[in-house]
Amino acid sequence: VPFLQQACEADVVFACSSLALAYHKGMGTPLDVEKGIQLYEHTCELGSGQACLNFGLVYINGDGRPADPARGLPYLQKACDGGLLIEGCGYLGNLYDNGQFVEKDAARAIELYTLSCEAGGFEQCGLLANVIANGRGTEADQARAVELAERGCEGDAGLACYMLARFVRDGE
Repeated sequence: VPFLQQACEADVVFACSSLALAYHKGMGTPLDVEKGIQLYEHTCELGSGQACLNFGLVYINGDGRPADPARGLPYLQKACDGGLLIEGCGYLGNLYDNGQFVEKDAARAIELYTLSCEAGGFEQCGLLANVIANGRGTEADQARAVELAERGCEGDAGLACYMLARFVRDGE
């Protein structure tokens, strides 16, 4: 931890990110949630998508402080915009798909799930297949939904495999 601290003081992103996680989870150092959260924010400002996601989730979930989704959402978007396509965009897509902490917006969910799926987010391929099969936010497209479910299932995503089995059962 002392070497991580020294590197973080020099704004080495990986070191700051590792140090934030160490304090937040008490890994190799005494648990200090507040210090971990402060380091997530600092590391996010340095450009770490993972730190932005972690900082946003602290506020979404109320981890170590009261939940404040309005404060956390911009950090999830920053994680997505910063290239954390599977986790950041996928998590945001789920929020828009379900209308959790944001206005329900199936078209936005499709956009975010697509970014995540194309980056290798197999679970998001399954979620995208479900949205498209049911015509939420777009015209229903069973052929596209099957293609997405196949991609997700090839990556062992449970929902995608379930969707694929349903499509096969229904002859689609």
